[in-house]
Amino acid sequence: DDIVQLSILNAGLEAQTGFDVAYSINGGTPIIENVGTLIIQPEQEVVYAFQTTFSSLIPGPIEIRAWIATSDDLSLNDTTTFVLNPMLLSLPVSEDFESGVFPMEWTSDEINPISPPNDHNNDSWVISDNNYAGDPLFSLESAAYGPLEATSILSFEYRYTEWLAGTEPTVTTPEDILRVEVSKNCGFSFDTIWIQTGDQHLPTTDFTQIELSLADYLGESIIIRFTNTWGASDYWFDMDNININACAVFAIDAEI
Repeated sequence: DDIVQLSILNAGLEAQTGFDVAYSINGGTPIIENVGTLIIQPEQEVVYAFQTTFSSLIPGPIEIRAWIATSDDLSLNDTTTFVLNPMLLSLPVSEDFESGVFPMEWTSDEINPISPPNDHNNDSWVISDNNYAGDPLFSLESAAYGPLEATSILSFEYRYTEWLAGTEPTVTTPEDILRVEVSKNCGFSFDTIWIQTGDQHLPTTDFTQIELSLADYLGESIIIRFTNTWGASDYWFDMDNININACAVFAIDAEI
């Protein structure tokens, strides 16, 4: 479902309409479409979005070549080439943050959300944010991973503990909301797959583990976004051990 868009400038003296445009992927069979009733006035630039999509779930790099297919076009600069090298990381995912370095290609609303062991009663390196009235939101986005399998499961651990020492469990409220979202279009939009309000959370200084099926995203590459919205109190929100499982293709020949 990837979309090719072609920017077209009419450098001539007359309006242009009804012509063909085309694109090909890695030199394959061209996709040819007519712009229809689209009219481009002299010195006007428009963007045409092809109706026929393509899939980037192929080994990269991917060369996309697009052009104007009109036979009587006298211009020599009507072809453009773009090379796409998708940053798709393979499964499984096993991120416990023990490197002490924020994972490459991951993003957060915090500058450096990693806390070392014993920072606030945490045994190991964790993703962490102090949420209170002055910092009411925490977000964490993973890199793109895939393609997912029918048995793919997302698991992670989280906890709430009172600031400063982190030795007391936080009694969260209905306004403290933890949400897990998934994007299958490189972060353009997200689907909420799990949401928990604070009154559904059991107060504890231990980590709580959550497992979520990703079967609805079979064959997709996804970005996962975690968000915690503050409601009351002054607490540490910690995350650790984010995993997505995968079954490897494994062939054995045995001789006895």
